[in-house]
Order: sequence, then structure tokens, then C-alpha cells
Amino acid sequence: MTFKAQRFINCQGDKRVEGAQEIFIGNYPLTEQQKKELEFHQWFDSIQRTNISLEQLVNWESIQNNLNNYEKDLGILNNLICANQEELEKRIEKIWKENPQSFQILPYLLAVRDGENLAWLEQENIEYWEDLTLKKVKKLIFDSGLAEYLTNGQIKDLKDYCLGMEVVLGTHGRKNVGGKVMERAVESLLIKQQVKYQKQVPVNFQVNGKKLFDFQIELEGKSYYLETSFFNVAGSEVQEVIRSYNGVLEKAQKNEINFLWILDGKGLKSCKELLKDTYQKSKDFMFTLTGFEKWLGKKPIKRELTELSND
Repeated sequence: MTFKAQRFINCQGDKRVEGAQEIFIGNYPLTEQQKKELEFHQWFDSIQRTNISLEQLVNWESIQNNLNNYEKDLGILNNLICANQEELEKRIEKIWKENPQSFQILPYLLAVRDGENLAWLEQENIEYWEDLTLKKVKKLIFDSGLAEYLTNGQIKDLKDYCLGMEVVLGTHGRKNVGGKVMERAVESLLIKQQVKYQKQVPVNFQVNGKKLFDFQIELEGKSYYLETSFFNVAGSEVQEVIRSYNGVLEKAQKNEINFLWILDGKGLKSCKELLKDTYQKSKDFMFTLTGFEKWLGKKPIKRELTELSND
């Protein structure tokens, strides 16, 4: 029996490629508590850092579509790029006379997609972007700091500027990408193991209301209801989700529902103690993707593959 020690041989060894770790080799029986600790550490070590491929890092098609939508107005607003702020004010007024509608996309230049709902504090009052005026246009450009970058030579072309901004804005969608990829990964495992399943299955609990599950599967004459989660980033939100799924488990148990939670992602690494507490209370409902695949592999499954209709 071997297991990883919880200390490192050298300074910051855990940050090296693969991590430099000390291994304890024991030839004595473990206590029940030690077995629980070992099981959890093995579970924790199976957490994957990512489930996103290089092709999924940037959605170039979506970026190009967004840029195409703004292409005409960006071409007009390119005339705002000049040598000083006095000249900038003159150009703002000129464009306002000729193409005032082009200023509607100004919030986009500040990484605000939903310009209609843009609002800001102005001397303890709230100002709204709606009902566009020349005064508001100048205020947004000069007070936001955008004027400095339109006149200091750092922005050469608004189309190129927005391309970079779109790539950055797209990174905020990776949380959802990770979740969708996780669902597909679980579905691939079910297909590989020839498990009957349904997707997006609503369950009316006799106690505590209704719940929509990602999957329902049939194994050994039992129905299991699955939820999938992938956490790309750490934070308080991860902790809240873990606590909320404790609540889902309690509801499922009260309603005699077999509930399984398939979770993964480097964001979990920041919640080790909370995960440990949850796992040791109810380890049979929590699986990493690796653990779920092993669990499926141990189940005797009838080799009849179908995705069941939701009808």
C-alpha cells in the first residue's frame, strides 16, 4: 500500500511539472479513519485541471460575427483616432452631425455588450446611456478614459482593438463551455458503456418540489439521476455550489431518489476541506469523471444501447 504524503521534498515542489512528491510506503494495517483519509486523497488526486481542448479556447466564428455586426460603425468611429483631445472633440461633433447612430456602439468599446442597459454614477445620481445625446457621447468618451487612448497612439484601428477585446470577452464564457463539455464527456461514457439514459429529466419530488436533472440512467434495475459540473476557476461560487448539492442530496434521499453528482475541474482544488467533509459524509454520490468511468465499468450492464426519448 502506498499513498502520497501531504508535504513536499523541496521548496515549491508542487509547482513543478507533475509535482515533486514524497511517497510513504506502509506495511501496517490502516485504521478506519486512515482508510477514509486515503480514499478521499485518491479521489481528490483524480480531479482534472481542464476539459477544454485548444479548439475550444476561442470561438472565432462568434467573434467574426460580432465584428461584422459593428463593422460599418467601427469604420466611422475610426475617424476619432487623432493626435490630441481638442481635435477629438471636433471630430466627435462632426460625426454627431453626419452619423449620430454610430455612437450607439460606444459602450462596446468599453467591453459593455448591452449598451441599452449601461448606467453610471454621476454626482450621486444614476445616468443612463439610453436617449443618446451629444453631451452623453462626450462624457462617455472623456470621463471613461477612452479619449486618452484615442489620442495617444496606442489604438491604431478600432477593428483590431475590438478583435482583441472580443477574445478577452470570450474567455468569460469558458465556464459555460466547461459545463457543456462535461455533459458531453459524461454522455460519451454512457454511450461507451452502453448505458440507457435520458437527458434533461424533470423529477417531481414528493418532498421539496421539482428538480431538472442532466441525466437519468438505468443500471441493475435502478434509476439514477445525474448532475454534472465542471469548475474552471476557484472562488466562493464553487463553495456555494458544493453546499447546494448537499441540499440536493438531502432532497433526493428524502424522496428515495438515487442521486449522483459528477464534478471536476481545477476550481475544486481550492475547496479541499469542504469537499473532504462532503465526501466523507456521502462519498457514494460524488464522482470525478475518472471515478465515474471506473464506477460504470464495475456495473453489470445489459448491452442494449439507446438514448431514451424524453417524450
